[in-house]
Amino acid sequence: MDYKIGLYFLNQDINSVQGLTEFNAEEYKFAESTGMQRVFKEEKWFECDEIDFKDIEWTPTIGTTNGKIYKIALQKEFDNNELNRAFGYIEKCLTSDFGVGSKDTESKIFWVTEFGNILLTKANMYDFNSINLFFTSSTIKEQSNNLHVKKQMSKFVKSEYGIDLNERGDKNKFRFINLLMPITFSLWYLVTFFGLTGVVVSIPFVFSLSWFWLIFTYGIIIGIINILYSISAGVSFGILNLYKFSWVSCIIHSISGIIATTWVFFLYFEKSAIDGYGLFELMWNESIIKTLFVVPAIAIVGIAIIYVMVIVPIKVKTQMKDERY
Repeated sequence: MDYKIGLYFLNQDINSVQGLTEFNAEEYKFAESTGMQRVFKEEKWFECDEIDFKDIEWTPTIGTTNGKIYKIALQKEFDNNELNRAFGYIEKCLTSDFGVGSKDTESKIFWVTEFGNILLTKANMYDFNSINLFFTSSTIKEQSNNLHVKKQMSKFVKSEYGIDLNERGDKNKFRFINLLMPITFSLWYLVTFFGLTGVVVSIPFVFSLSWFWLIFTYGIIIGIINILYSISAGVSFGILNLYKFSWVSCIIHSISGIIATTWVFFLYFEKSAIDGYGLFELMWNESIIKTLFVVPAIAIVGIAIIYVMVIVPIKVKTQMKDERY
């Protein structure tokens, strides 16, 4: 019996389906740059109107091979507060239909069924929260086993480095991108260092203001500090996208963020001691209320910068590998 996802089901003849729009050239190019690969016979990807599945409206992507649907991928954005609740709800629904799934991690659950496989994941990166659900037909196993070794290697290199070895001149492109690594490593370091320095320097400055000026300019100051975070997030995404989020680039730039963060904290705590007292201790002794008013609001931006420049590269890459399933 076919398991319907909205109006569709796996192994359905594409000629019997209405309302699908195939990806155009730019959409295929963008999707492949994020790690999605077309490796099966006559593989095509389609988009369509939202699908109702388990009383939730999903954004679908449908993959076909040899004129039949082999994959139905669903995605839904959620607020951060709703993400875990929605994930638990979908897990409960699928468990009711197919039994208990195999948990690779708390954010990745896998089911093996008579018609194929199901993968449920949740993603939280760059303030983007979503649940992803993949239904894949078991009929592609034969194609998967028969793929040529060269094509598999080409797929790996392209997914990891964004380089198509079948295209003329890509080896030179690959070498050129690697030559940029020292430059982007340094840029990553500088953005992290000066972003955190701006946060650190602003704390005693804001604290030194009178209550009148503190309240009057508080919103402006917090806005300026948040711009530092926005710059950090933009630079990090741009650089990682340049390398197509390869593992090498994610690890190296994460290390750059760690070095910059360590250096800022070393300099700050080294220079913050005054007559044996730390700066926070001095502020606390002078005004507990003002310290509680100033420090947490500004420090959280610094924590966000550290998160984006140190943790997110590895987290994003891990989640992208899950979503390439």
